[in-house]
Amino acid sequence: MPIKRVHYQGGRDLLNFYNQESTQESGVHPLKAKNMIKVLELLEQLFKDFTVYAVTSHLSLILSANDDHESKVRIGNIGAENLNTVAFELPKEKAPWKGAWVEDILLYTIENLENHILIAMKESEAWNDSEKFNE
Repeated sequence: MPIKRVHYQGGRDLLNFYNQESTQESGVHPLKAKNMIKVLELLEQLFKDFTVYAVTSHLSLILSANDDHESKVRIGNIGAENLNTVAFELPKEKAPWKGAWVEDILLYTIENLENHILIAMKESEAWNDSEKFNE
């Protein structure tokens, strides 16, 4: 699987995590989780040639180039169908302050969500060393 949960989170794989969250009976958790399953399916297709690591936090999916906690790209759901956030940490040289992030909220089609994720990964510079990503 090209998307792997970071080792320190252990336990369920990503799809199992979101499937379990989607079965809750109240609140926005089920809707957010169902949307994140769609996002995960997109990412599985997008990253079939290289590995991306992920952390889950409050149903957001946080991507990293390495199996560590240095995550650089975050994908979340606002709680409405197809309304997601994509954010990335600016590289130190481009950031107006330490730890600055850029975030966009978008009503997505698969194509523009894919585009936003790829831009975030490129602009974060976290995948600069990945030959497969940079092909």
